[in-house]
Amino acid sequence: MTMMGTEKNPLLHKRSRNWIEERIPILGRMYCEYDMAVVVLNAGSLFQAAYSFCATWMSERQKARVRVFSDAKQAEPQALLLDLAPKETWPPSIGGTASTVQHALPIPWEDPVSLAKFKARKTAGCALGVKTQYPPETSEVTEAEIEEAKKLIPQKDE
Repeated sequence: MTMMGTEKNPLLHKRSRNWIEERIPILGRMYCEYDMAVVVLNAGSLFQAAYSFCATWMSERQKARVRVFSDAKQAEPQALLLDLAPKETWPPSIGGTASTVQHALPIPWEDPVSLAKFKARKTAGCALGVKTQYPPETSEVTEAEIEEAKKLIPQKDE
């Protein structure tokens, strides 16, 4: 317990700073702002406050590429979303009509079949430094496993 609070920030070490300063120009040449826009939808007040604070360090060009909306269903974000893709591709939480969105809808822990498949995995979906198959290999899911998974899903209060 005597060492609590004595850790040092690695960025304060000259060697670390030099390493970063050498590589920033290289990374800047290789990854030169490929993202055309960043859109944040349904942002909470804490995120908006943090973004406002961070935006003071951003250039005008960078700030012009970031859009933050507190309500995705308002007219301005809806117009922006429709410019990007049709309404049928977006989930209802941001004003779309899609009932399935890969990796998002239906919410896996609310879908007993997805939950049962997840529990039946034989391999990891990803592992650091190891080439893995996607989707992970699963065994056949039985009706009993689906029923067991239904018991794990929290019931919503009506």
